[in-house]
Amino acid sequence: MTRKVRYNWEINTDEQIRSGERFRWTVAILNAPREIERIEKRFYEHLTPASDSHINHYSLIKNSGGLHCKIFSFSSDSGELKSPRKIYDSPELKKDRDLSEKDEEKYETYIKNLTS
Repeated sequence: MTRKVRYNWEINTDEQIRSGERFRWTVAILNAPREIERIEKRFYEHLTPASDSHINHYSLIKNSGGLHCKIFSFSSDSGELKSPRKIYDSPELKKDRDLSEKDEEKYETYIKNLTS
């Protein structure tokens, strides 16, 4: 199974009213737990200031040889990855318009599609 990183952002209209334009990022990482932590940290570092982070989903992927999936969201002033290779140097880092904050059962469908 391939290790992957997917991301998407939307304009966060709730925060836009209070503090100017803010972006709500959602990131899905399929990797070993230690690498997930490193990649997540790099997202926060590159999109500083980041706030209002939330873990949406975390699970072991069946029949993957120990890979896990973590999906998390956070708010940032930035709507652009300026140095994506510094976050994850792989062609498997891609923007995915289907990724957003959603109900838990919809994440299970999303992960099934991502791993097939």
